[in-house]
Amino acid sequence: MKFDRRTLLIGLGATAALGRAGRGQATAPAAARKTYDVVVAGAGCFGTWIAWHLRRAGRSVLLLDAYGPANARASSGGESRVIRMSYGPDEIYTRLSWRSLGMWKELFARVGRAELFQRTGVLWMALADTQSAKDSLAVLEKVGVPHETLPGRELAKRFPQLRVEPGGWAIWEPESGALLARRAVAAVAADAVAAGVEMKRAVALAPEGSGKLSSLRLTNGETVSAAAYVYACGPWLGRVVPAALSFIVQRCARPLGRLELTLREPLAIAIQFVLSQYCMTL
Repeated sequence: MKFDRRTLLIGLGATAALGRAGRGQATAPAAARKTYDVVVAGAGCFGTWIAWHLRRAGRSVLLLDAYGPANARASSGGESRVIRMSYGPDEIYTRLSWRSLGMWKELFARVGRAELFQRTGVLWMALADTQSAKDSLAVLEKVGVPHETLPGRELAKRFPQLRVEPGGWAIWEPESGALLARRAVAAVAADAVAAGVEMKRAVALAPEGSGKLSSLRLTNGETVSAAAYVYACGPWLGRVVPAALSFIVQRCARPLGRLELTLREPLAIAIQFVLSQYCMTL
């Protein structure tokens, strides 16, 4: 099975570790150990939304992060991120992004933070033979995403500050724009905590041994246990759960600029693809 770079980053950013390590870990007295339905390690965009959905599904959730939600060290940090709908022929990304935008806007409206999404519109410029743009148009039409096709003359009229190359044209996405990333993720985390998610600033120590994961030791001295564990650590995954990467990745190469993986088994999954099923069957 092969995954391109995008699938790899999504999968590694939210690997569900439902049973690695356990033997050889120090155990805490029963009174000092807390038990949850799910422990989520990582309070970035993936982790906070996973915790939010799990709590909404009635699960008790502990959300961990070493530095807090959307901190400066996180992939979800920073002031803004473009949210767009055009992904060439990759319909799954268009559908995910369109659904995601609706969920962000719904949350912002409910918590009174509508300014966290700036509907600026997104303009995609292309030449006559740009196949990816033509594929994007077909997918936008199929999914029902609002958009306009701007021929060269209309493009130059609407955006006179741009120089339009001969044969140039564009796709205009009026509903797309920018999410204020750091503050948006913090808003999700705050809403999750208000709903009953427990948030701790602590690091989950790397599990030791092998077998079913029964508990986690934290750097603050606590030990926590859960029925399931979700590691949404992004690029920190290799440090937090080094055994997970050695298990998943058999070999890694970068031929012709494309990152390919051979997986021993399909464990590297993207949580947002299966979140609803995961919540119901947990």
